[in-house]
Amino acid sequence: MHRRHFLSLAAAGAASLSLPSAALAQRCPGRTDPNIEGPFYRPGAPPVAALTDAPNLELFGTVRDVGCRPMADAAIEVWQADANGDYDLSGYRYRGVMRTDAEGRWRLSTVVPGRYLNGATYRPAHVHVKVHATGRPPLTTQLYFPGDPHNDDDPWFRASLVVQRVIRPSGCSYRATPEPQRARFDFVV
Repeated sequence: MHRRHFLSLAAAGAASLSLPSAALAQRCPGRTDPNIEGPFYRPGAPPVAALTDAPNLELFGTVRDVGCRPMADAAIEVWQADANGDYDLSGYRYRGVMRTDAEGRWRLSTVVPGRYLNGATYRPAHVHVKVHATGRPPLTTQLYFPGDPHNDDDPWFRASLVVQRVIRPSGCSYRATPEPQRARFDFVV
């Protein structure tokens, strides 16, 4: 690479660091993919910060609009199976609603959901989500986990909906462990 070409690339890179937020917003990813609601949704879930007293999974992330602006006070409604793959069909166990803070951040303590048979195949571990943000249509989707052996066999699995695992020093995977595992997902609505 010629010195002049290198210097022009370096100057362009430095200039991009000072771009106004409107220019940076153009690089925001597209909207989060929708996914099926499934048969186990129940409206009226209570406000929560944790779905269990003994969490082994901490989910967190942000809600932003397509311009990458944080969506404050967005409602995130979640429902999921318990660790055995069973849904509570008469109450609100493993169901709840949380709100984003002023920065669009959300956090939930829960359990790694169990897999369950759907016909002849297992559904991979997943968490159902509805995001309700002011001025936006509701987003209904599901979050999946990396490395689940049933991801590739599931007709509703979407790679774009896989949570980003936050690596712990011990390098543990998504399974029951004494300390909660952490996973991030950022919604764009």
